[in-house]
Amino acid sequence: MSLIYDYHHIISKPPQSMHAWRQTDCLSITLNYYQDNRPFLEPRMLNLGPDGCGKSLSEFPLMQYGVAQLWKVFGQHEFIYRAIALLLFYLALLMLFKIMERIFKDSLIALVGALLLYTSPTLVYYAGNFIMNSPALSLAIMGLSCFFWYEINGKKRYFFVFILLFTLAGLFKITAMLTFYALISLFLLQLIGVRLREEGKVFKHPIINAISMLVVVFVQYLWYAYASEYNGIHNPNYFLLSIYPLWSMGEAELTETLQAVDHHLNWNYFRYSTLIIFLTLFAALFILIKKVSRFYFLLLLSTFCGAMAYVILFFRALNHHDYYVINLFIIFPLVFINVIYVIKEGFPRLNKSFLLPALLVVFLVHNTDFASSRMNDRYSPEGNNSSYYKYFKQYNGLGEYLSEIGIDKNQQILSLFDNSYNNTLYLMNRKGYTNYGIGQQPHIIEQKRRFGARYLVLPEGNQNKDLDRYLKRKVGQYKGLEIFEL
Repeated sequence: MSLIYDYHHIISKPPQSMHAWRQTDCLSITLNYYQDNRPFLEPRMLNLGPDGCGKSLSEFPLMQYGVAQLWKVFGQHEFIYRAIALLLFYLALLMLFKIMERIFKDSLIALVGALLLYTSPTLVYYAGNFIMNSPALSLAIMGLSCFFWYEINGKKRYFFVFILLFTLAGLFKITAMLTFYALISLFLLQLIGVRLREEGKVFKHPIINAISMLVVVFVQYLWYAYASEYNGIHNPNYFLLSIYPLWSMGEAELTETLQAVDHHLNWNYFRYSTLIIFLTLFAALFILIKKVSRFYFLLLLSTFCGAMAYVILFFRALNHHDYYVINLFIIFPLVFINVIYVIKEGFPRLNKSFLLPALLVVFLVHNTDFASSRMNDRYSPEGNNSSYYKYFKQYNGLGEYLSEIGIDKNQQILSLFDNSYNNTLYLMNRKGYTNYGIGQQPHIIEQKRRFGARYLVLPEGNQNKDLDRYLKRKVGQYKGLEIFEL
């Protein structure tokens, strides 16, 4: 499947295509750890921000810090970052397959159930990418798999691994805690006497279970409180550490977001017909309620309720950010587990026939074909990747040219064509400022000069009259880019 998705070529590509903006935010933090030996809890980006120091963070920077240490050994290569993210996803699929194989006692059905996640165009695109949503989902899937093993055999070691994995998942992205909080709700139901299983208890060590889960919640609180304070001091308005709720939107913005979500539903999340099939199967579980596993169904139901709450609380962000829903995709294997359980328990003839696995394999191939075509579009110069080939590819190699003409890495750069935060700065490997928050306004440019900006980079023909005063001393030209000394 990875070969079909062209990952053998993608894995060595620099950041590009959809959301290169957020990709280079993560990479610029990694680059600062690599080049400047930044303290772990004081990450910086290449964009020096409103106070000129560049300090800013969002997710727990373990991935960025770890990749930076590998870069110190093997050199700066984006494929190391992509490979680690992709291997985490592979491991998550492997663990999901193994637990489904144990539940269903059927390897082929378990394999299809796990691999269906790898047919979401959104997830295929971000699985080997630089944004932390996919690694967070991978850790959550691994954590959930460990909890299922604990539920089956009661061994504490599986529960403690579950705790560790969800701690990391939540630190990477708080939305990865969706199923964890669903399990907390089930734990509370068990405490008040609700039977979660037909026989025995799901949470077999209540005191240990309660203390461990509270520790996870407390760790999340500590980290996000620190991140909020850190950003509040240095760069308070960049990374989102609060909600973007539905009720904060005006009518025009709501209409635009609904149209964007409709596009994502048709082209990005999964094949549209697949979404309809899963929604239909989810609804069918209520009709076949007497045949479901009480624990699996309650876990699915509470996770689904949490997902709907998340959509309401972050609806405003769903317009341009397809990756915001990645951690909701954990619902799909939960639906699959419930449906196959019902088939095995309630429809033995279908379960024993060749028809079920044959249909599942055809379904998997059908969805893989769709994801492949969407990946081709995301990396096509004529598709979603057109802006990279047209505007940003020329910045690759600019850093070496700047060094050749005497502009070393200690010199701050203004990259005023770039409206993102770190894109061109990362591609040229220079600290400084982009047009984000500047808008080519002379009085803000003067402020950045006082902070230490010394050179200006612009594509040929992109100057406006307000910049004339800064274009007197041209010191270099590289692939259609002009460099001026301020």
